[in-house]
Amino acid sequence: MNYINFEKHLQKLYLDVYDEPQSSQHTNSARETLEEFCNNLDIRRAVELGCGTAPSLNWLKEHGKETLGVTMGHETSLHEVLREDMHFTSINDQSYDLVIARHVLEHSPMPLILLMEMRRISRKYALVTVPFPDEWAIKHRNHYSVFDDINWRWLFELSGWKVTNFKNANYYNEPDHPFYEYRYLLEAI
Repeated sequence: MNYINFEKHLQKLYLDVYDEPQSSQHTNSARETLEEFCNNLDIRRAVELGCGTAPSLNWLKEHGKETLGVTMGHETSLHEVLREDMHFTSINDQSYDLVIARHVLEHSPMPLILLMEMRRISRKYALVTVPFPDEWAIKHRNHYSVFDDINWRWLFELSGWKVTNFKNANYYNEPDHPFYEYRYLLEAI
């Protein structure tokens, strides 16, 4: 196989990476999802891929969990952060109980590869949140992979995951400005 242009294509896409500003919507959505899906799970170590300002890791740290973030951005975080591509991390195999991908799969030009990487580094669980595929979400800045529920479930299965909990939630929780997201708790198969 000849991957001579792969690095060139990735370098072009890296120019689209932007720092995610602190947001009450992100923080509230992360907390709500973790409380609903992860409160009763046996989790000691968690890693968030594409962590940005790491609202998920903040909640986990408050609950006594060991945390790590992975991002290519330059956001400030209270957690240890690896500044690397989330598709190809330096994290050891099956070294985390929970891998979080919160609003990052839609930014991936290779969502199946990312899900396979998540499966590689997780011992047991993944928490995935992605936007509902409407025009705004599809045409948003550096959104490359906005799929419907059937597509995501197929990619989860192909990458070694099964869905154990699911919710279609109103992300903004405002009737005059609805924005929906799919929330999945995955378990390794």
